[in-house]
Amino acid sequence: MNDQESEARAKDSQFDTVCELASEIMAQDKSGIYAMKMQSIAADVNGYVPDFIYQVAKLNPKYGETVKSTPQLEGKKRKNVERMVANSQKRNSSAAVNGGGVEARRVSESDLTPQDVANFSPNQYAKLKPATRKRLLFESCS
Repeated sequence: MNDQESEARAKDSQFDTVCELASEIMAQDKSGIYAMKMQSIAADVNGYVPDFIYQVAKLNPKYGETVKSTPQLEGKKRKNVERMVANSQKRNSSAAVNGGGVEARRVSESDLTPQDVANFSPNQYAKLKPATRKRLLFESCS
């Protein structure tokens, strides 16, 4: 865990403060669940204890007052986070929202009714086959 601690200190200068906040929460935990969880993470080859320490420290009400910034992100992750923040501040347009607009309904010409054709523009009506136009004309008269 010492390697993980030194790595976390290198990434975040406030890691010691975060550890103090986490230890305050762990001291209040009478059941010892946080301590057991930290031991199991430390025993796991893929476990990263500083992440758990940050999670526990965030439960402390003093976390927002004491810790001013989050750990520094590197390279591509930083760019992705900056892009997500910038995109979250953009206003959604109706074109960007799913289901916001009326979708075109595609039907074959044989399924068209006179009511459907009544809403067509002249260009849409001109694209119909002559046989379809004739059928719709007879249907509308009857």
